[in-house]
Amino acid sequence: MKAAKGFGKIRDQYGSAIQITSGYRPPHINRQQGGVRDSQHIQGLAIDLDPLDGNLQRLFQVCRASDCTGLGRGMHRGFVHCDWRPGNRVVFDYS
Repeated sequence: MKAAKGFGKIRDQYGSAIQITSGYRPPHINRQQGGVRDSQHIQGLAIDLDPLDGNLQRLFQVCRASDCTGLGRGMHRGFVHCDWRPGNRVVFDYS
């Protein structure tokens, strides 16, 4: 519910269509996707987003201004990762 509510706020702020490319992933699917062992996707607290208008930088800025506490830049791979992990905000890049 936390991720769904967070996504609703991001979608409203962005004001254009956003595709969720990944949400909850069971551990075996997470491994197949190359996810880390403690991925927030396994907890149902993460989403990967693709703006259908192609403006990844704008979506990243909207997500940065949101209440998500984990923010991943996967711009070269065509997505922005947002999660609602406990603790302080973490911003990271996908290599």
